[in-house]
Amino acid sequence: MDEFVSVTLFIAAIFGILQIVLFFKIWGMTNDTKRMSNDISIIANNLVNTMHYMNNNQTSPKLVKKEIDACKEKYGVTYTIDGGYVCFSDGIFGEIKQYEKQCSFVTKDNYELLYLNSECACLALYEYLTTNKESLDGLVLKDKA
Repeated sequence: MDEFVSVTLFIAAIFGILQIVLFFKIWGMTNDTKRMSNDISIIANNLVNTMHYMNNNQTSPKLVKKEIDACKEKYGVTYTIDGGYVCFSDGIFGEIKQYEKQCSFVTKDNYELLYLNSECACLALYEYLTTNKESLDGLVLKDKA
């Protein structure tokens, strides 16, 4: 009978310790949930700001000529955008994604860099292709592609 009581007490002690561990695990998970909800609200605010910017900025044909001139001034090359490709006058070319008002390209490490307009995106693409550095000028969002 003593063995039965000691085995039962041993099992009850283990069960009690596991209950305490479970309590602290659940407590830690509630803290993680608060942190995740804060992170999600920050991301949502950034997305709303980006969408607001995209809706309030227009691209005009005059801007396209200005963009080409800016590239020529900064790097000594011109570029043309043909569909989803940008061809630079020195023979370098790259792929670009065009959105309504913004442009982006995907880096070798699989990040999509979203820029304010095609000028910023083309300048950044040229800089990335020639120096392998990401330009922060006009960068709106960097996200895993």
